[in-house]
Amino acid sequence: MNGLYLFARIAGTAVAISTDEVDAVVRLHELSPVPGVLSHVAGLAALRSRVLTIIDATALVLGQ
Repeated sequence: MNGLYLFARIAGTAVAISTDEVDAVVRLHELSPVPGVLSHVAGLAALRSRVLTIIDATALVLGQ
């Protein structure tokens, strides 16, 4: 592996994500729920005047 990577655990599985694919790592404090979406969509958040769809990676991987 060459380059820089963000290491994390998703649903107990270790993953490495190339920093070329990462725009920012932030702590979100407030999510707005979205009715009628799939269970892995945690909600919406605002960051730097943009609306982000927040995905719960654990729920997506485990199918919850």
